Amino acid sequence: MPFDPFGDFETCGYLRNTQALTDPESVKKLEHAAFLANLDDAIDMLRTREVIDYESFLEVHRILFHDFYPWAGQDRTATAPHLYISKGVTHFAHGSDIREVVGWGLTFAAKENFRENCGTVMGRFACGHPFLDGNGRTIMLVFGELCYRAGFSIAWEKTEKIDYLNALTQELNSPMPGSLNTYLTPFITERLPHEIYSKTLNELSGLSGMERFIDEGQEVAGYTSDPEAAEAYKTYMAAHYLARNRDED
Repeated sequence: MPFDPFGDFETCGYLRNTQALTDPESVKKLEHAAFLANLDDAIDMLRTREVIDYESFLEVHRILFHDFYPWAGQDRTATAPHLYISKGVTHFAHGSDIREVVGWGLTFAAKENFRENCGTVMGRFACGHPFLDGNGRTIMLVFGELCYRAGFSIAWEKTEKIDYLNALTQELNSPMPGSLNTYLTPFITERLPHEIYSKTLNELSGLSGMERFIDEGQEVAGYTSDPEAAEAYKTYMAAHYLARNRDED
């Protein structure tokens, strides 16, 4: 079954895209084409922004995907407030919690030890999962700007997609051990100029595949009106609150 939070896949296509496409390969191709066409504009917007905040995520997403998704720039508070979203056993923040969870990552990125804990920040952003689609690439750009301002970059071209996704999965399901910190540390390098980072992302093999970890195959875990779904979400998120409290100590 396709991911269909709006309930109109057959008439409006996947997530009401502007072409009303339903074929996954066509959707993937045009969605990524929109990303590449708007990549430099999104990076330019970030580099001129005085403060990187939650609204920065919304604006990056709008710039990247407005050609393909009419709702681009709107988070799940607006597009799916009645749903819990998951992929397998991995849950993502409910719409009402997204801003707070992403905020944890932004707060951590402002600390002096961000470089050593950049995987924690990436994990918090991924747990927030603000959008119905386009999360991975949006997060990659905001994360890259935060790294740049902290004086380093991640050599994404040297990472292995499967290994990265496995580490991200572990980070989301068990945030306390810091699995993504361990994975990303060997790939920390000197910071890249914005134009080089743009070129790297443009040419990065499998970038849309990295994105697909948290987009393709995701599913509705339940409705907010369902007590069992609410309890399952509460149990899952408890580990993330514990991790946050540990990091603040």
